[in-house]
Amino acid sequence: MGGIVSKESSMMVELGKEPCKELLDAQNGISLFSDNLFSKVPLVIKRLEKGQMEVEQFMTIIQQSVQYYKVYFDEVSQQAENINTFLGKGLASRETGVVHSLSQGLNENGLNGQEFCKDLDNILQDVQKLLKFMKSIITSAQSEYNKLEDEDGGYKKEVEKLKKRCEEMSKKLKELKEAPLTSLAEKTKTDFEIRTLVTYLEEDTQAIKDNEEKMRKNISKYLYILTHLEHMERTRFCEMKAIALKYFNAKKTMSTRIIQHSVQTNKRVEGLDAEKEFNNFIISCSSKNSTKLA
Repeated sequence: MGGIVSKESSMMVELGKEPCKELLDAQNGISLFSDNLFSKVPLVIKRLEKGQMEVEQFMTIIQQSVQYYKVYFDEVSQQAENINTFLGKGLASRETGVVHSLSQGLNENGLNGQEFCKDLDNILQDVQKLLKFMKSIITSAQSEYNKLEDEDGGYKKEVEKLKKRCEEMSKKLKELKEAPLTSLAEKTKTDFEIRTLVTYLEEDTQAIKDNEEKMRKNISKYLYILTHLEHMERTRFCEMKAIALKYFNAKKTMSTRIIQHSVQTNKRVEGLDAEKEFNNFIISCSSKNSTKLA
């Protein structure tokens, strides 16, 4: 499995904390997802979940292949073992017999099959690592996105509330400033109310700026999450391509070896000499131990 997957999955970083360095290094600082899909994070995650399902389906295919070939080649090896046991009991000719040549061919195919099954096991592990990596990124992205949406919703409500209150206080402030004053006591009271409203207005205006700043910071977090999602999707494509090639190359190698072993077995069978077989038959019947086979 590529180092990208193992490194990313082992770090377990908060996606919105910083952009994906691996992506930016590989793409000259450019993130296509961040540039084009900022407002589409939920759709991006949903599409990536479909990609995860593709990997799961491919993993199922590999698992079924592993199970099928292990059973098949175990049976081939067992057949070779059964023939060897049969030969060991002296119930068939060795060097000159057809069954002996068949046993050699089956044994070679069985050994080749064991190597092939090991290759499939390694491929299966690669797919499982990729799937684990994807699940980790998608789960984190969804969780962090939901959290950011909740935060932004709270900030927006607070800003709306503060702006409405500021409008009301500004209106009241204007009224106080324009109101006619008939006495010093009234002027003193009005001045106090004006100072109080100005203080509240300044505090609420600052609170609006603070909440808007928090929303701006969250924009960066959305963008950072998208860089990790893009990196994951690029990794998924590259890894799936490499794994698929590895899978079919393993099958091709296995088929080539089986063909080679079949050719060798054919040559051994074609090279069998009937006269040698009959001579061995006569010798075995003429030997002192021949009565034991009767």
